[in-house]
Amino acid sequence: MKSLKLLLSLVLLNSCLTKEDFTVVEGFEVQLSKYVVGSRDNRRLLTKSTVDRSTVAIVGENNNLVCTGTAIGTYFVLTAAHCLYDKEKNQIRRDLTVIPYIHMAEYYKPYTRFLIKNMYVPKSYINSVKGTPSSIERDIGIIKVRSFQNAPIFGDVVKTREVGTIADVRDNGNLLSMVSYTGEESKKALSQYRQDSCYYVGPVRINSGAFKHDCDTMPGTSGSGMVSGGKVVGVNTSHSTSSVYNFGAIIKDSDFEEINHIINREPELLRDFQDFDVKGKAYVGLEIRNKCSMDIQFAIHYQDIDGRVQTKGYYTVHAKTLMLMNLKLSNTSPSIHALSVDGVNEWRGDHNINFYDKNRPFKKVHLRQAYEDGLINFDCD
Repeated sequence: MKSLKLLLSLVLLNSCLTKEDFTVVEGFEVQLSKYVVGSRDNRRLLTKSTVDRSTVAIVGENNNLVCTGTAIGTYFVLTAAHCLYDKEKNQIRRDLTVIPYIHMAEYYKPYTRFLIKNMYVPKSYINSVKGTPSSIERDIGIIKVRSFQNAPIFGDVVKTREVGTIADVRDNGNLLSMVSYTGEESKKALSQYRQDSCYYVGPVRINSGAFKHDCDTMPGTSGSGMVSGGKVVGVNTSHSTSSVYNFGAIIKDSDFEEINHIINREPELLRDFQDFDVKGKAYVGLEIRNKCSMDIQFAIHYQDIDGRVQTKGYYTVHAKTLMLMNLKLSNTSPSIHALSVDGVNEWRGDHNINFYDKNRPFKKVHLRQAYEDGLINFDCD
């Protein structure tokens, strides 16, 4: 077997997006569904020049879009509680990351990614019955993203919005606007859509924080910030199958106070919101780029977030292409073994690991504590 000379380099993706990073999905069509109010979808696709920097995508395993969020502070995102807390399992989700203002035709191409340090979910939401008005009105959650030395600050990457209350809705004639992420997997696209002409219709019941609105929604729009008078005053939570309206959770005065306690790092003053420390148990994205003229297959050896040593592969990366992997990495030095698909050439590595009943040459690569996606390049010499 010939030795394949591969130059393996690992870098971290640039945290500053350039104009080349943005592409607009021209003519992107979304079919009407039960989520859309009435007979017409009045959302409009935002272009690369109008992308909303306060709106972020909340993604899970394999970069599947889970929800939308709104930046409300240097390290904080407002979203729906059900995006963060699994009521059936009675636990927070640990597979989520936050990606600011993606706008692209390519499906889930990674940009700057932020891991989650804390999640804040109301105890009244956790204790409520799923699907009831009390559950909807408490469906508000806060994310605190992680910060690292020499890393980009979340608040510098996004544009933060001021938090408001029902009073701001009244002052603005009950008018709402909403920017959401959504996409159709069949079209391999994920983009922002904006609505400016929808309304706060009224509470689901008297003195309820759950309210009806006539904004159109689609999968992925849960947690979208509902803005009135320039302030985010609530979140979109759910669609209705028996009403002409969709549902949201308004930010009440008590929520406003607690959100400010969270942003000002005053956990001792919290009354309803419960603080969950995620402790870095999140997915790390790796972009594997094959610059060679031959197809390459590789295996990766790493420690997962539960302390278990894993060796997975082989994964094939075709010539002159890239692939994205999401792994539950806890160590910052995974090892890679690579060889050509035909088995003729093999990368020499710097230490052996037993894989498929044979000692194979792996090479250790060093990741900084991940705050964004890592990029591994295979360059054939």
